[in-house]
Amino acid sequence: MGSVRIDTLAQRFRTADASDKMRLARPAVYIAVLSVSFSAILVRLTDASGLAVAFYRMFFSSLLMIPVYMLQRPRLPSLRSPELRLCILSGLFLGFHFATWITSLKFTSVASSVTLVTTQPLFVAALSSLFLGERLSKSAVAGMGLAILGSAALVFQGMAIGSMHLAGDLLALAGAAFASGYLILGRLVRRSLRVESYALVAYVTSAVTIGLVCAVLSPEALIVSGRDLAITCAMALVCTIIGHTLFNWSLEFVSASFVAVMILGEPVGASLWAALLFREIPTAVQAAACCALLAGILVFARGEAAHSGKTQ
Repeated sequence: MGSVRIDTLAQRFRTADASDKMRLARPAVYIAVLSVSFSAILVRLTDASGLAVAFYRMFFSSLLMIPVYMLQRPRLPSLRSPELRLCILSGLFLGFHFATWITSLKFTSVASSVTLVTTQPLFVAALSSLFLGERLSKSAVAGMGLAILGSAALVFQGMAIGSMHLAGDLLALAGAAFASGYLILGRLVRRSLRVESYALVAYVTSAVTIGLVCAVLSPEALIVSGRDLAITCAMALVCTIIGHTLFNWSLEFVSASFVAVMILGEPVGASLWAALLFREIPTAVQAAACCALLAGILVFARGEAAHSGKTQ
């Protein structure tokens, strides 16, 4: 009975009107942001190296994506198609994103790492303009600037803690650059390929990429405890299958810049969890920066929505 209901819901969603899916896209992004906000906290709970955590996260994500794909059974890109090359390239970016960002959490604070990695709009806005022809309204640009200003204030506050954080901060910034390439390529691929097919190829490619990096740099790092395996499996389910897959699905209906700026909400959630679990209490500057960041997100979202409505 359960499988029949799932198939029925899936069929209803496939036949839903495009306008209905457009209305669902923004709430889906908000749910995705909430899901990925647990990522940094789960990483902090592990004892394994950053590379090992990244590998097992994407390994379990690939396994969990298989039944999701089988439920819909959309077409996979052919071996010689440009789509496949874009999916693989996107998976490479995703793999390097997780390898650099998750490793950064072993060196710097949650607030500093997550804030730096969510500076993606700087890269995405530039790349979207160059390769996707996407333009932002003036109010959306103002909102983005305010959000990034709040994000930068959080970064500087975190960096003031000590020089040991520098390596982690640089890794997190590299993670932002790789994530931007992943979002841009996802936006391109989602124009012609269903999310289940794209996500499956991208996640598998990501796992293979990180696995090869581990094999070259530190193969013994892949030996982890059962507890760490359980944590990375939970990370795969909540943060990747729910969070990232919803991001990928929404890219068919909203701009890559919108998704990137919404992800700026992740530092707020992650900082709150870090305060509760690890006693990383935000300072007055960090609290003010979070308020500015959230205000920027709201301004951007309204400006981008109004601009999209005028251009459709």
